[in-house]
Amino acid sequence: MPSILTASQIDDELQTLTGWKFKRDDQGRDIIFCDFTFNNFSEAFGFISRIGLIAEQINHHPEIFNIYILLIIHRFLFSNTILYALKDNKAILTIGVFELFLNIIFSLVFVQLIGIKGVAWGTVLAYTLERTIMCCYVYIKYDVPIHQYCNVKVFLSYSALLLVAYVASTFIFQWFVG
Repeated sequence: MPSILTASQIDDELQTLTGWKFKRDDQGRDIIFCDFTFNNFSEAFGFISRIGLIAEQINHHPEIFNIYILLIIHRFLFSNTILYALKDNKAILTIGVFELFLNIIFSLVFVQLIGIKGVAWGTVLAYTLERTIMCCYVYIKYDVPIHQYCNVKVFLSYSALLLVAYVASTFIFQWFVG
């Protein structure tokens, strides 16, 4: 039966690995972690699937934090492109700084409530509000309704399916790894 490593043993082992770090999280657990970046969703999901299979074999169930979903929705809504074309960079900057502020506040609040996953949910909420504010700004200042640059039905359907897929994958992963 494997034994639990001491902090000194963990530090020694981490010297042989690139990018891995050791820390105590907010709940007092000692964790070893590494951030990975992938070129696309398929690579990221494939990696998570392979980790899940290995984790199941050794009866270890790591927390995997995937935020690639945040990058997908942005490609679908183009209100910032309109603002770039109209050279309204001040609005883009102002709304962007406001989103950053909201992201920090929401993430700090949600991380206290639900742990590290709260950062992802805080980011999703701040990002959604930023997109909404930008669409409203384009409509109010330039009288360009969202349906003129985005197929709203397709966007909402896509977003709903993406959310369902995320929630389903979370439950399936939890069920699969125990």
